[in-house]
Amino acid sequence: MITLKYAADNQAVDQIEEQLKSLSLAYKREIIPTLTALVLQDGKETYEGPEAIKAHLEKIQGELKRWHYCSC
Repeated sequence: MITLKYAADNQAVDQIEEQLKSLSLAYKREIIPTLTALVLQDGKETYEGPEAIKAHLEKIQGELKRWHYCSC
């Protein structure tokens, strides 16, 4: 399960949430007022900041495309 953790709702949170929805990934949101950075936890891996999170989601998107178009 992917967890999106943030201190306050903002544009970066909304953008990442839209990307998660477009990839049809199961996720949950957690508001943690003491956080200083946007955090995405994917299993045992943790990504901090919008750029690291977007890079991880782009990697997932590439894997999904390769899997979908596999001619196995």
